[in-house]
Amino acid sequence: MISRAWRLGAVAIGCAALAGCGKADKPTGPDAAPVASVNGQTITMADLKAEEGANAPKVTSLAGEHALQQAALENIIARELMARAAEDEKLDKTDAFKRQAKWAVDGVKAAALAKDVMGKAPQPTAAEIKKFIADNPRAFADRKFLVVDQLEVMGPLPAIPQPLPTTLEAYAAILDKAGTPYQRRVEAVDSGAIDPALLQKMQALAPGAVFQANSGTGITVNQIRETRPTPLSGPAAQAVAKNYLTNQAVIAASRDYLDGLKKDPKTKVSYEPAFQPAAK
Repeated sequence: MISRAWRLGAVAIGCAALAGCGKADKPTGPDAAPVASVNGQTITMADLKAEEGANAPKVTSLAGEHALQQAALENIIARELMARAAEDEKLDKTDAFKRQAKWAVDGVKAAALAKDVMGKAPQPTAAEIKKFIADNPRAFADRKFLVVDQLEVMGPLPAIPQPLPTTLEAYAAILDKAGTPYQRRVEAVDSGAIDPALLQKMQALAPGAVFQANSGTGITVNQIRETRPTPLSGPAAQAVAKNYLTNQAVIAASRDYLDGLKKDPKTKVSYEPAFQPAAK
């Protein structure tokens, strides 16, 4: 697959489970209602909601909602039974378990703090959104989709004879002869979602030219079949720009907070000589 390192509106942020990191206050009202118990351990409606999580699929019927809740309840019961069985077997007394348990708890704590820090990141202003749209025409006014016919090579690329083949069919014949597996597919590449340098190289190719690219996980052989102008403007463009700038602010806030923790006089971090990080 062609590299997509620069993606508007889809910035990856650490702590993917942040949506479930809320306050651990004792549930009240309807959330406190018991739904089951396991060996005297009460399971509440709040437990069900937490188990389903923020990314639970949307349902439009009472039957569907009940099915999701029932599945969540069975997950809780299964986890409770297996956890207690693990304790009976003293599996929680091993060094490996203690290390993993500490990492798990620390991960939840770190995610809760990250959510709090990121929630305080400043929102982009209307002027900043407007400037971002103007500064990135390839993602907005000049946005286009490049329809790419592609061979994704599932292994090392065999020796390719010179002169290089000029069609995907010729490449496929070489791969078939070498016994190298591959997948053929059509990719719609968003000009606003790939590395600018790669986009520039792609647009400089002669019509129908075949080229190789490193997808990060392997090699692809590509041929641009069509270019479709798809400008993005108005509220849709503003929403994409706002999302991207917000994510950038979130990342910056998280990085600055972590840097502050590292520089805090109370923080003491030492390395063995062989593990000393290189100077920035």
